[in-house]
Amino acid sequence: MDIRIVDASQFMPEGIRPLEIAASKESIKNISRLIQEWELGKNLFNGVGERLLLANVNEEFVGIGGLLRCKDIPGALRVSRFYVLPGWRNKGVATTIAQEVLKDAFKFTNCVTCNALASAIAGTFWETLGFVKVEFPGITHMLKQN
Repeated sequence: MDIRIVDASQFMPEGIRPLEIAASKESIKNISRLIQEWELGKNLFNGVGERLLLANVNEEFVGIGGLLRCKDIPGALRVSRFYVLPGWRNKGVATTIAQEVLKDAFKFTNCVTCNALASAIAGTFWETLGFVKVEFPGITHMLKQN
């Protein structure tokens, strides 16, 4: 299986409607929020160090994830809006997106945060990538540059 990672901005918002539909069926609202914020121009993932990426397998978008400025810690970045279609989970899609999102993050910051409350497995997922649990308002995990 070849997972190709592409810049999501050229496909927004129409290209991710299938992801939004699937997420909504699971009562996950983060993709609908992503589209709403994108359409309002509120969050375009175009700031310094920010990026929004899609995972493409066999010409189908199967996952998405991004990196934004962290609103809770000045100078930090935050992983955001991660979602993988149910049939593509546990196949390396989220890990591939996360690794690509994080690849250049430390050129722009020394700290990446996340809020892993979206699902029961989110915290464990981020911990496998080196994030550490923290107790900070709005943040559950951090990854700091060594």
